[in-house]
Amino acid sequence: MAGQYLAAGLTALVFLGRLAAHLYDWWLYSKCTGRRG
Repeated sequence: MAGQYLAAGLTALVFLGRLAAHLYDWWLYSKCTGRRG
């Protein structure tokens, strides 16, 4: 049981990490391009 919760937690963590990285990249891109792109 605990293994399933751990796996789900790691999956969510990885997903949130990738989402945050994507949003951060988009924010930097918008900032650098003056929100034209």
